[in-house]
Amino acid sequence: MNKVFLNKMKEVLLAQRQEILDRSNKDPSMNVIDMDGDETDEIQANMLLELSKQLVTRDVTKLKNIDSALERMESST
Repeated sequence: MNKVFLNKMKEVLLAQRQEILDRSNKDPSMNVIDMDGDETDEIQANMLLELSKQLVTRDVTKLKNIDSALERMESST
């Protein structure tokens, strides 16, 4: 692959990596899910918690993939 393309891809990957890290470093108090209320509120809160866990898992996987790609770029493989 040519050097210009690799440099551009590296920039894109680093930007995506930083975006994920910035999102994960937000103030956790902003993500408080209210568990009080009736049964419907509790169900909704549990759904939001599950969705949040899935998003974190997705971000961790994406970070691993980005880091792996950057390592391969550095080692020219």
